[in-house]
Amino acid sequence: MGFSNIYFQKALQCINQHREQVQLQAQQEKQAIYAAHPELARLEHAIADKAVQATRAMLSGGEVRQAIQQLSTESQQLQDQRNAYLLQNQIDQKKLHPVYWCDKCADTGYDQGKLCSCVKKMAIGFAIEQLNAATPLEHSRFDNFSLDRYPKRSEQSGVSPQEIMSKIYQYCKDYAEHFTEHAESLLFFGDTGLGKTHLSLAIARVVLQKGYSVIYGPVNHLLGQIEHEHFSKEKNGISLQTMLDCDLLILDDLGAEFTTPFTVSTLYDLINSRILNNKPTIINTNLTVQELEQQYAPRIVSRICGCYKCFKFLGVDLRLKK
Repeated sequence: MGFSNIYFQKALQCINQHREQVQLQAQQEKQAIYAAHPELARLEHAIADKAVQATRAMLSGGEVRQAIQQLSTESQQLQDQRNAYLLQNQIDQKKLHPVYWCDKCADTGYDQGKLCSCVKKMAIGFAIEQLNAATPLEHSRFDNFSLDRYPKRSEQSGVSPQEIMSKIYQYCKDYAEHFTEHAESLLFFGDTGLGKTHLSLAIARVVLQKGYSVIYGPVNHLLGQIEHEHFSKEKNGISLQTMLDCDLLILDDLGAEFTTPFTVSTLYDLINSRILNNKPTIINTNLTVQELEQQYAPRIVSRICGCYKCFKFLGVDLRLKK
């Protein structure tokens, strides 16, 4: 997956900081308990000493089975004494050891030499948090997409916007649930306020939770960042390469941006490169295909119409109706 390393690095840093914090807290707690209970400290040190003796016996070679069994018996007796002491003095044994977030990796971030699942889970959380900061992701879910807002029948065309939107909704839900790095690219077009952004963000939410990387933004904003990166030495925003590499790119409100030779060329390169690399893109636009052809070079619209699965959204502006 092309999940951004920024999120993994942030997750690892956060987990390691927690590890250092709980280890320090446990050490301080242990020292305080040992100071108040010298007998407990003696038993703990004696148990640790038996473990060292057993290790030395195994490394010494020869017939050491009897010695190890004797050390194991003595160690168990000491552990029983320690447990009895803890119970008698009502001491919580957990206070003697760090309480990690993850039992698998003990907050190291690695399990059997590989990134632990806790790192991935936290990285996904950071990605969702960042996307939430710029978009209504929390409010754009499949479970709060209401089909009741769409007319059951259009008096002008005789078709059922609600029936058509129900099929689009189900397709988007299935698309998100079965998303892969090589899923289809989608074009959502239709009048403003028909739910294009809502469904694309609902897809983004599910895809992010599955561990894939998602970049979402209005086309004018994303192209503006690319232009800034191209003509400036500062590299603070989302780069063109990041948009090319992410698992799912969502371009919102295509056609609302101010077009220049640079933005048109960049848009074509972005769309065409992702098609050639079999990487899915979702494009939302209020324009018709004919209007897109008037605003952009025919080769852009040709690539979209020829390689994307297209959905026309029907109904009335949901925001005005609400």
